[in-house]
Amino acid sequence: EKFQLKKMKKMSNKKTIVNLNRYKVIKIKNFIADEFIKNFHYLSSYPTNIKNRKFGLFENNNLIGVASFGACVSRNLTFNLIPNIDPSNFIELNRLIIIQNKKNLLSWFVSKCLKKLDEKIIVSYADPKYHSGYIYQALNFIYTGLTKSTNINIAAGSYRHKDNKAEYINIKNNSKHRYIYFNGSKKFNKYCKKNLIYKIYDYPKDKNLISKIYKFEKKELQGLLV
Repeated sequence: EKFQLKKMKKMSNKKTIVNLNRYKVIKIKNFIADEFIKNFHYLSSYPTNIKNRKFGLFENNNLIGVASFGACVSRNLTFNLIPNIDPSNFIELNRLIIIQNKKNLLSWFVSKCLKKLDEKIIVSYADPKYHSGYIYQALNFIYTGLTKSTNINIAAGSYRHKDNKAEYINIKNNSKHRYIYFNGSKKFNKYCKKNLIYKIYDYPKDKNLISKIYKFEKKELQGLLV
Protein backbone atom coordinates (compact mmCIF):
# COMPACT_ATOMS: atom_id res chain seq x y z
CA GLU A 1 0.00 0.00 0.00
CA LYS A 2 1.18 3.51 -0.76
CA PHE A 3 1.38 5.90 2.08
CA GLN A 4 2.50 9.40 2.85
CA LEU A 5 3.74 10.63 6.19
CA LYS A 6 1.41 13.41 7.21
CA LYS A 7 2.74 16.93 7.46
CA MET A 8 2.66 17.88 11.12
CA LYS A 9 3.12 21.49 12.20
CA LYS A 10 2.74 20.70 15.90
CA MET A 11 1.19 18.30 18.34
CA SER A 12 -1.00 19.38 21.20
CA ASN A 13 -0.90 17.73 24.62
CA LYS A 14 -4.70 17.83 24.70
CA LYS A 15 -6.17 14.40 24.06
CA THR A 16 -9.30 13.95 22.00
CA ILE A 17 -11.61 10.96 21.86
CA VAL A 18 -10.96 8.91 18.75
CA ASN A 19 -13.04 6.65 16.54
CA LEU A 20 -10.84 3.54 16.38
CA ASN A 21 -12.60 2.24 13.26
CA ARG A 22 -10.48 4.66 11.23
CA TYR A 23 -7.27 2.85 12.17
CA LYS A 24 -5.56 -0.42 11.33
CA VAL A 25 -2.39 -2.20 12.44
CA ILE A 26 -0.20 -3.92 9.84
CA LYS A 27 3.21 -5.59 9.93
CA ILE A 28 5.64 -3.37 8.01
CA LYS A 29 9.08 -3.64 6.41
CA ASN A 30 12.17 -2.92 8.49
CA PHE A 31 13.33 0.06 6.44
CA ILE A 32 9.94 1.74 6.70
CA ALA A 33 9.88 1.37 10.47
CA ASP A 34 13.53 2.41 10.85
CA GLU A 35 13.01 5.57 8.78
CA PHE A 36 9.99 6.51 10.86
CA ILE A 37 11.81 5.85 14.13
CA LYS A 38 14.86 7.87 13.11
CA ASN A 39 12.66 10.82 12.15
CA PHE A 40 10.24 10.86 15.06
CA HIS A 41 11.45 8.91 18.12
CA TYR A 42 13.15 10.93 20.86
CA LEU A 43 16.21 8.62 20.75
CA SER A 44 16.58 9.16 16.98
CA SER A 45 18.05 5.70 16.54
CA TYR A 46 16.71 2.36 15.45
CA PRO A 47 17.01 -0.88 17.44
CA THR A 48 18.22 -4.34 16.48
CA ASN A 49 16.74 -6.11 13.49
CA ILE A 50 17.43 -9.46 15.13
CA LYS A 51 14.19 -11.41 15.62
CA ASN A 52 12.32 -8.31 14.53
CA ARG A 53 8.58 -7.74 14.41
CA LYS A 54 7.61 -4.24 13.32
CA PHE A 55 4.08 -2.94 13.11
CA GLY A 56 2.64 0.24 11.69
CA LEU A 57 -0.41 2.15 12.84
CA PHE A 58 -2.29 3.56 9.86
CA GLU A 59 -5.03 6.13 9.63
CA ASN A 60 -6.36 5.44 6.16
CA ASN A 61 -3.07 5.15 4.22
CA ASN A 62 -1.09 7.47 6.49
CA LEU A 63 1.51 5.91 8.76
CA ILE A 64 1.19 7.61 12.14
CA GLY A 65 2.84 5.16 14.52
CA VAL A 66 5.37 2.34 14.79
CA ALA A 67 5.94 -0.41 17.35
CA SER A 68 9.23 -2.28 17.05
CA PHE A 69 9.87 -5.64 18.71
CA GLY A 70 13.17 -7.52 18.65
CA ALA A 71 15.57 -9.79 20.49
CA CYS A 72 15.97 -8.96 24.18
CA VAL A 73 19.08 -6.93 24.93
CA SER A 74 19.66 -8.91 28.14
CA ARG A 75 20.46 -12.57 27.42
CA ASN A 76 20.71 -13.14 31.16
CA LEU A 77 17.08 -12.12 31.54
CA THR A 78 15.82 -14.52 28.87
CA PHE A 79 17.65 -17.48 30.41
CA ASN A 80 16.99 -16.74 34.08
CA LEU A 81 13.80 -14.70 34.44
CA ILE A 82 11.54 -17.74 34.85
CA PRO A 83 12.68 -21.35 35.43
CA ASN A 84 12.00 -23.89 32.66
CA ILE A 85 10.90 -21.28 30.11
CA ASP A 86 12.68 -21.43 26.76
CA PRO A 87 14.39 -18.14 25.71
CA SER A 88 12.57 -18.30 22.37
CA ASN A 89 9.43 -17.20 24.22
CA PHE A 90 10.91 -13.75 24.88
CA ILE A 91 10.78 -10.60 22.80
CA GLU A 92 11.42 -6.96 23.64
CA LEU A 93 9.29 -3.97 22.76
CA ASN A 94 12.21 -1.67 22.00
CA ARG A 95 10.66 1.33 20.27
CA LEU A 96 7.19 2.83 20.39
CA ILE A 97 6.19 6.07 18.74
CA ILE A 98 2.93 7.67 17.70
CA ILE A 99 2.43 11.14 16.22
CA GLN A 100 -1.17 11.62 17.27
CA ASN A 101 -2.04 12.21 20.91
CA LYS A 102 -5.58 10.90 21.04
CA LYS A 103 -7.20 9.17 23.98
CA ASN A 104 -6.80 5.36 24.04
CA LEU A 105 -5.12 5.26 20.63
CA LEU A 106 -1.64 4.27 21.83
CA SER A 107 -2.88 1.53 24.17
CA TRP A 108 -5.19 0.21 21.43
CA PHE A 109 -2.25 0.12 19.01
CA VAL A 110 0.03 -1.81 21.39
CA SER A 111 -2.72 -4.26 22.36
CA LYS A 112 -3.27 -5.07 18.67
CA CYS A 113 0.46 -5.66 18.22
CA LEU A 114 0.61 -8.00 21.22
CA LYS A 115 -2.13 -10.15 19.70
CA LYS A 116 -0.07 -10.54 16.52
CA LEU A 117 3.01 -11.88 18.33
CA ASP A 118 3.89 -15.55 18.69
CA GLU A 119 6.19 -14.87 21.64
CA LYS A 120 4.62 -15.27 25.07
CA ILE A 121 6.76 -12.95 27.18
CA ILE A 122 7.21 -9.30 26.24
CA VAL A 123 9.79 -7.14 28.01
CA SER A 124 10.01 -3.38 27.75
CA TYR A 125 11.87 -0.56 29.45
CA ALA A 126 11.12 3.07 30.26
CA ASP A 127 13.95 5.54 30.73
CA PRO A 128 13.21 7.65 33.85
CA LYS A 129 14.84 10.60 32.12
CA TYR A 130 11.87 10.70 29.76
CA HIS A 131 8.90 8.79 31.11
CA SER A 132 7.68 6.27 33.70
CA GLY A 133 5.98 3.80 31.37
CA TYR A 134 2.35 4.80 31.78
CA ILE A 135 1.44 3.04 28.53
CA TYR A 136 2.64 -0.28 30.00
CA GLN A 137 0.70 0.38 33.17
CA ALA A 138 -2.44 0.98 31.12
CA LEU A 139 -1.96 -2.43 29.48
CA ASN A 140 -1.40 -4.26 32.79
CA PHE A 141 2.28 -5.01 32.31
CA ILE A 142 4.00 -6.21 35.49
CA TYR A 143 6.47 -3.71 36.96
CA THR A 144 9.66 -5.25 38.35
CA GLY A 145 11.57 -2.17 39.44
CA LEU A 146 14.66 -0.46 38.07
CA THR A 147 17.44 -2.23 36.24
CA LYS A 148 21.02 -1.87 37.43
CA SER A 149 23.21 0.74 35.78
CA THR A 150 25.83 -1.00 33.63
CA ASN A 151 28.42 -0.33 30.94
CA ILE A 152 27.60 -1.69 27.49
CA ASN A 153 29.30 -1.87 24.11
CA ILE A 154 27.44 -0.36 21.17
CA ALA A 155 28.55 -1.14 17.62
CA ALA A 156 28.38 1.45 14.87
CA GLY A 157 25.51 0.61 12.53
CA SER A 158 23.87 -1.82 14.92
CA TYR A 159 22.35 -1.82 18.36
CA ARG A 160 24.14 -3.60 21.20
CA HIS A 161 24.47 -6.94 19.45
CA LYS A 162 27.74 -8.43 18.19
CA ASP A 163 28.93 -7.43 14.75
CA ASN A 164 32.42 -8.68 13.90
CA LYS A 165 32.99 -5.93 11.34
CA ALA A 166 31.94 -3.06 13.58
CA GLU A 167 33.90 -0.80 15.88
CA TYR A 168 32.61 -0.61 19.44
CA ILE A 169 32.33 2.17 21.95
CA ASN A 170 31.71 1.63 25.66
CA ILE A 171 28.98 3.74 27.23
CA LYS A 172 27.10 3.81 30.51
CA ASN A 173 23.62 2.31 30.39
CA ASN A 174 21.52 4.11 33.01
CA SER A 175 18.91 2.39 35.16
CA LYS A 176 15.50 1.95 33.51
CA HIS A 177 12.03 0.92 34.60
CA ARG A 178 11.50 -2.72 33.59
CA TYR A 179 8.06 -3.97 32.56
CA ILE A 180 6.99 -7.53 31.66
CA TYR A 181 3.85 -8.80 29.95
CA PHE A 182 2.73 -12.44 29.79
CA ASN A 183 1.04 -13.17 26.49
CA GLY A 184 0.28 -16.88 26.72
CA SER A 185 -2.54 -19.05 28.03
CA LYS A 186 -3.98 -18.51 31.50
CA LYS A 187 -2.01 -21.51 32.76
CA PHE A 188 1.23 -20.27 31.22
CA ASN A 189 0.75 -16.73 32.54
CA LYS A 190 -0.04 -17.99 36.03
CA TYR A 191 3.09 -20.15 36.08
CA CYS A 192 5.28 -17.26 34.89
CA LYS A 193 3.96 -14.81 37.43
CA LYS A 194 4.33 -17.32 40.27
CA ASN A 195 7.93 -18.23 39.34
CA LEU A 196 9.21 -14.81 38.31
CA ILE A 197 12.63 -14.18 39.89
CA TYR A 198 11.96 -10.47 40.29
CA LYS A 199 9.81 -8.90 42.95
CA ILE A 200 6.68 -7.18 41.63
CA TYR A 201 6.36 -3.54 42.67
CA ASP A 202 3.66 -0.90 42.56
CA TYR A 203 3.75 1.21 39.42
CA PRO A 204 5.95 4.34 39.51
CA LYS A 205 3.89 7.51 39.26
CA ASP A 206 6.53 10.10 38.48
CA LYS A 207 5.60 12.74 35.96
CA ASN A 208 6.94 12.40 32.43
CA LEU A 209 9.97 14.65 32.36
CA ILE A 210 9.64 15.73 28.75
CA SER A 211 6.64 16.67 26.70
CA LYS A 212 7.65 17.58 23.19
CA ILE A 213 5.89 19.86 20.77
CA TYR A 214 7.02 18.41 17.46
CA LYS A 215 7.48 20.36 14.25
CA PHE A 216 7.81 18.08 11.26
CA GLU A 217 8.94 18.92 7.79
CA LYS A 218 7.00 17.24 5.04
CA LYS A 219 8.40 13.76 4.51
CA GLU A 220 7.22 11.36 1.83
CA LEU A 221 7.78 7.66 1.37
CA GLN A 222 5.91 6.64 -1.72
CA GLY A 223 5.39 3.33 -3.44
CA LEU A 224 6.41 1.21 -0.45
CA LEU A 225 4.67 -2.08 0.16
CA VAL A 226 3.65 -3.16 3.65
